[in-house]
Amino acid sequence: MKNKNEVTAGEHLPAVQEIVLFSEFDQQLAEVKKKAELVFDLTDPKQEAACRSEIHSIRGIKGSLEASKKDLKQDVLERGRAIDGEYNRIKGELDGVIDVLKAPLDERQVQEDARISIHSDTLKRLRELSEVPLIPGANFTSGAASELLKELNEVDLTTLEEFQAEGQLIFDHAEAVLVAFKAKLEKAEQDAVELEQLQAEKVERDAQAREDQIREEAAETAKQLILNAQEKVYSKLLAIDAELADDADKMTCTMIAMRTGDIEGYLQPQVDWPRFAELNLFWVEISGKLVQARKDAEDLEAKQQEENRIQEQQDQVDREAAIKKQAQVDAEDLLKEQKKQEKAAADKREANKKHKAKVDAQAVADLCAAVSDDSANIFGRVIEAISEGKITGVFLEY
Repeated sequence: MKNKNEVTAGEHLPAVQEIVLFSEFDQQLAEVKKKAELVFDLTDPKQEAACRSEIHSIRGIKGSLEASKKDLKQDVLERGRAIDGEYNRIKGELDGVIDVLKAPLDERQVQEDARISIHSDTLKRLRELSEVPLIPGANFTSGAASELLKELNEVDLTTLEEFQAEGQLIFDHAEAVLVAFKAKLEKAEQDAVELEQLQAEKVERDAQAREDQIREEAAETAKQLILNAQEKVYSKLLAIDAELADDADKMTCTMIAMRTGDIEGYLQPQVDWPRFAELNLFWVEISGKLVQARKDAEDLEAKQQEENRIQEQQDQVDREAAIKKQAQVDAEDLLKEQKKQEKAAADKREANKKHKAKVDAQAVADLCAAVSDDSANIFGRVIEAISEGKITGVFLEY
């Protein structure tokens, strides 16, 4: 006799009870489906409430259906958990035995993978060395190519074991490529050195030719400047000579000193001029005229200074007399103004005095008029008259 949780191969769970239970819900489902054809006027509160009631009752059937399903599955779930427990126990023990047997194999595979990886890296590096000249944009020198060849020759092909034949083929190809690459770089570097030497020699020749040209141009320019300077001095000498002939009496000492300084400062240092002697002789002649002109100008300036001094003295006397006269006029005007102001002040005091007497008399008259008919209440009548504005010049302030 077997336990209710035991399951024999090929055995299926009976479904009679489940069919009977769910047939009840099938009968209710047939009735519920008919309700799907109902049409409710939701603008009518009663029909809206009826619609909501139908939905609520259908949800109640769903709740009952869910509860029945849970009861039916409970026994099945317990039997399934028991089966899974036994399965996992036996499977775990079997896997443990497999792991013990498989561990040496896994360790051996790791070692083999490491050995193959080392050989693969060596073969990969040999291929990379053979492909160096193909790297786009690379800028190698013959020295760098020598270093790559050195690295290639340091590879021990005997360590490649079963990959030795493949490594030898790659090695031979890489060596041929790098040797040719190094020779090409050495040739290019030698050509670059020769080109640089040729360019340096050309630059030096061009610089020397430019210096020669600059010296020639400078000599020609200096020569032309000397000629221009000689003509300029000669023109100045002619201009001064003409000025002395036409306007010597109008030239001041300052003007003559400027003319002299212009020529002396420009002519005297130029003793190497071709026409220096000629120009210097002309200058000696003109300088004599300038000396005389300067003497005449100094005499004229001394005479003008004396006349100016006398005129300034006379102007000073005239200014002092005018100041004295103006001071006298200002004093007389000030005295008249003071007398005028004193008279105005006296007239104002007299007018104020008369006005005060008039106001006092009127106030007295107003007071007498206010109390003439009521001598028993004289003070009250006075206050009342003042408050009513009947007393001239007298006011109350509360």
